[in-house]
Parts: sequence; structure tokens; C-alpha cells
Amino acid sequence: MLYAKRHYEQNQLIEETLEQHIGECLKVYEKIIQLIPCSPVDIKDTSLTWKQIVFILVAFHDMGKASSQFQNITLNLESHESWHFRHEVLSAEFLDLLNIEEGIKTAVKIAILGHHEKSINELSKVSYSDVDCVHPFGKGFAMMIQKRQNIYANAKQSVFDNWDECIDVLRWIQLEYEKRFDKKLEISLNFKHMGSICDLLEDYENAILEQENKYPYKLILFLKGILITCDHLGSGHNTIYDITSDILEWYKQKFQIGIGENDFRSTQKVSNTKEDSILIAPTGTGKTEAAFIWANNHLVVNAYRRVLYVLPYTASIIGMYSRLQKEPFATGKVDMKHGKSLYAYYYNLLEAQQHTNDLLVENKKEIQATARLMRQTSKEISKPIKIVTPYQIIKAFYRAKGYETLLTEFYDALFILDEIHCYDEELVCILILVLQYLKQSFNVRLFLMSATFPEVLKNLLVNELKIYHNIRMPKEELKRYVRHRLHLLEGTIEENIDDIIYNLKEGKRVLVVCNTVKKAQHMYNQLKQYTSSHLLLHSYF
Repeated sequence: MLYAKRHYEQNQLIEETLEQHIGECLKVYEKIIQLIPCSPVDIKDTSLTWKQIVFILVAFHDMGKASSQFQNITLNLESHESWHFRHEVLSAEFLDLLNIEEGIKTAVKIAILGHHEKSINELSKVSYSDVDCVHPFGKGFAMMIQKRQNIYANAKQSVFDNWDECIDVLRWIQLEYEKRFDKKLEISLNFKHMGSICDLLEDYENAILEQENKYPYKLILFLKGILITCDHLGSGHNTIYDITSDILEWYKQKFQIGIGENDFRSTQKVSNTKEDSILIAPTGTGKTEAAFIWANNHLVVNAYRRVLYVLPYTASIIGMYSRLQKEPFATGKVDMKHGKSLYAYYYNLLEAQQHTNDLLVENKKEIQATARLMRQTSKEISKPIKIVTPYQIIKAFYRAKGYETLLTEFYDALFILDEIHCYDEELVCILILVLQYLKQSFNVRLFLMSATFPEVLKNLLVNELKIYHNIRMPKEELKRYVRHRLHLLEGTIEENIDDIIYNLKEGKRVLVVCNTVKKAQHMYNQLKQYTSSHLLLHSYF
């Protein structure tokens, strides 16, 4: 029996066979292939469909774990020995058992090699070239090469040690392939047909160093992002969620649209479109609902499309997370990503427990573990709605860890950007460049909204992002949303002190504006006795 994992969890031995693990990953494959049903890049010179390529990628990604060394050392919980080899290298070599086009085979191999996010430089340390004992770089180099040869030969032999078990898994993969595609996957069951990955490792590393455009890098990126998602979610027995609810119909019920005089606001009606849009409307006029009415038009075509809701502040992200969790179409389908997300998840979980003061230490540890799992899952392509800061979008273009998964998630996604005027000039420029690229190369759709859009910013967004559908609230309707009325008093504060005290005693709201911190502190101390609700604000805070 070949195992993919074996570990203890809460003093209980958890074991999963290689077939079981691949099976869990293929469950995720079924979901992700609905998210990305067609190849994001043009695939040439292959008889395989996009779905068949991704199946092969997922089915073979861990075959290297069949190695007897992996089974007896890495999975041996009593062993203190380390296996100084990467199973991804052996997994990629299993692709040589397939009679498929070399170009696609190479792309799949490279994606498998990188699915544990090891650098190509690190993986290339297992490769070697055939050299004579006398080498131009000296005896030490020749000895290093010989050592690599021996390690590689032993690792390859360790696959042959379990070849009968490998054949069982390969035949199972054939059956799974036939179930899905109604055709047979031709797999050689001859161990000698497994070639060496060394030449590919060296050539790919050199191509990257020399910046040669000889590999299908964009295809490899998507394959790697998909494989990491399937592997991580499959390992955690998690899945990819969709939004099957009709959001527009839900809002009609929620706001009793059509009953009596109830109707959507004008901006919400105009947002019922598929076009990229800019919405300008005051706070409290239903911009969030308008954005999801817009998103709904795309989700009814493909319920697996991702929604990235971008906000500038951590506090507003946490608030939006709590708000959306109460909407039936989004309950249990929202993640947030920001620098304090672990604390936010933990606090939300604690808040859900009404008896937080009585929580036992064991319960708090369980909540902490759940919060960590939620944060980890938020990094995967799992929940369909993610509320994020702009930095979570931008960091993918700096090749931060996991950028392949991020970019894969961005493909065909719906971006809702709120309060975009809050960012400084540099961040706005970077964000525009990123959105430009995503729109052109990743087929993303954009919905930008704010209560305040400086004309220069609005024109920049329209021209650079080619957003021509502008939504504004009519002036007649706008007049109904006056949020504040100020009655200004003539003269100095001292001249009006009696009126101020009188209004405070009457329970009215009074704003006293001073031009120095010292004066503000003095007036606060003088007036706070006349009201139970008082607040002092100045720059020294």
C-alpha cells in the first residue's frame, strides 16, 4: 500500500493512501475546471483538451511519493532520518510514461516540479551532467557530480522497488480518466520508459537566468497555480465554493421591491449591467448592493467566478466581512485578506460565542486553531468572495510567495474597488497599471465606486482602464441624501459661549472648532460639564 501522508493529529494517527490523496485532489479539479473551463492561453500542437491536460497534471503530481525511500523515511514517524531528495522530481519523470506531445509534457513537468514552491535553483541541485573523473573545474566538482549521480540513482531505484504498487495506481488513474473523457489514457507500465529530468532542470534554469523566451511561461504559471490549489485543498479535504443564488432576486425580497412604492435606487438600476463601470454616489445610498447587482450579471453565467472586493482600510474590510456574512448569498463564502486578518478571524469567532468570559483555555485554543485555518484557507482559491486591500492584489506582481495561485484566482475575476480616491498618487498609479494588465491579459471585469471622485482621477481611470459606463445619482434624488446640516454662528467662540452652553443643555450636537490645540483643550475642559457625551480631537492624539 502506497501512502501520500501519515501524521498524528490530536494523538490520532492520520493516514491517507496515494490513491485517496489524488482522488481528493481530483474532486477539487472538478471544481476548478468549472472556474477555468477553457485554457487561459492559446494551446497549440496538442491533441489533448484543456480539461485533459489539467487532469494529467493533478493525477501525476505526487506519483514520486511511491518511492520506497519516501515511504520508509519521510512517512516513517519513528525515523529521525531525512530523505535528501524531492518527490516532485520523480513525479515529473512519470510523465515520460505517457505518449503525449513534448511541449505539453514539458509544461506539465515544470508545473509539477514547482508545486511545493521550491525554486528551480533548489531543485536543480539534484541534477547532474555526465562528466569524466578529470574535470576542468577540478576534482572537488567531479566528486560533487558523482555524489549527485549516486543520490539520484538511489532515488530512481527506490521507485522501481515499489513498481508493482505504482502500476496499481497508474491503472486506477487510467480508469478515472476513462470515466471523465470516455477514452483511454495510454500509459506505459514499463519502468525503463521513465526518463531523467536532469537535462530539463538545467535547461529551464539557464533559460530563466538568460531570460530566454523558449518556454510557455504563462501556461506553466496557470498550471502551477491550479495544481497548488488542488493539492492544498485536496490535502485539507476542502473545496472551491460558488455563488448559485440570484443576488438580484434576493435584494428584491430583502427590500420588498415591487411592493407598494418600494423600488431600487436609480444607481442600482443602472448598475444592472455587464459593462465595466464607475459609480459615484453618497455614502449610505446602496453602492455595495449596486456592485453585487453588477456582479450578479456575470455570476449567472459562471457561478464560480471570483469576486475581489478591494477596500483601503483594515477596519472597513472587517466591517464589510461581517456585513456580507449576513447576506444569504454570501454566508460562509467570504474571506478577508489583510495584515491583521488572523486577529480579525479570531475576534469574530470569539464574538460569536456569547459567553466569551467563561471560555475555557481548551476552547480558546480550538478557536485559535480555527482562526489559523481560516487565514490559511483565505490564501487558497476556495471562498468566492475575498475582501482585500490593494496590496494583496499588487503583491502578486512582485512574485511574493504564492503569486501563481493569486494570479490564477484573478483570471476572469470580478474586481469591485471601493473608495479608490483614498490612495496616494503612487499607489493609484501602480494600481492602474496592475488593473490594466489584468484587464488585458486575465479577462477581469471592473466596478469602481466612491462617494468622492476628483475629476482628474476619474478621467485617468476612464482613459487608462477604458471604463465608459458612468453611473451618477440624479440631482433630484441626491437632494434626499443630505447627511449633515450645519448652522454656523457669527463671531468668536467667547461671544457665543452662552448659546453653546444653552444648546448643550438642550441635548443638541455642538461642534466647537478651535485653531490651536491649547485652545481646544481649554474649551473642552470648560464645556464638558454641560453634557454627558463629549469628545476632544486634536493632532496631539
